Amino acid sequence: MSVCFSFPLINVRSTKCIFLFLCNAYFVEMQSNLLLHRSRQTIMSLGPKLNMKKSKKQDAVNIPHGNLLMNSVFNQLKIDLIELVCRSSYWVSREVFDCVSANNGLEDAPGVFIPYVRRNSPARESKEKNNKSKNGWVEIDKNVVFLDKNQMPAKAIFHSFTGYASPPKNLHGYTCCHIYGGNHTQNWKYFVNLANIFLLPKPLQSITDHDENVKNCLKYISWKKYDWLPVADDNPKEVFSKYFSMTNELSTIKDYEKKYKEELESQRAQIRKKGFTPPF
Repeated sequence: MSVCFSFPLINVRSTKCIFLFLCNAYFVEMQSNLLLHRSRQTIMSLGPKLNMKKSKKQDAVNIPHGNLLMNSVFNQLKIDLIELVCRSSYWVSREVFDCVSANNGLEDAPGVFIPYVRRNSPARESKEKNNKSKNGWVEIDKNVVFLDKNQMPAKAIFHSFTGYASPPKNLHGYTCCHIYGGNHTQNWKYFVNLANIFLLPKPLQSITDHDENVKNCLKYISWKKYDWLPVADDNPKEVFSKYFSMTNELSTIKDYEKKYKEELESQRAQIRKKGFTPPF
């Protein structure tokens, strides 16, 4: 039994085009496979240098620790990671910091934008589940505090250069970062302290949490700019002094003191509405 196939008529010119197209597709595929092979070889060659451990699982991918690989690539490209973060950061002016320190109603809490605001972690929520409000002004152990789900620090930054707690319409791609994180954010004297927060482009956010040199430099800048340190912390190292002038400063609006006092009074009104006596 014979089987016949019929083909449409194709002229010589069309045949030549199809042939060239197939050759080009084959060449592209070969180039892609070559690049993939070279990429794998590069990653594997970095393994011994980055203390990469071989996995016992056959199906696991052997790649180095992300932080080590990133630092290695930055060194190859001659990129100063600390300088990258500093030149991309925006800080509250010393003028605003001093204004808040003089008007927040407390002598021992310089730079605290709204006193007695602390981070409301999931663990605390479970322990304090008897509170009707999980976010806002509440009374705990006869103390009036504001439980916040990490929103107030950003509001403090926005207010410092706009006079309003909401983000400006033309501000995009930034996030509010803490300099002293971890347990410090559970302390109201540090959580919404203007010397402990700054703006940074979102893609760089995780660097401030994981790179020790970057964290230490940010601590130095905060100390130098605001003359502020958490209690019991040692003075940061002067080795980071060259980065101090690389940061950006948020402009101070006119009559900021008036705007800040209005914000404080607004918070006091919310406390009274809950039936509590304002602690500041």
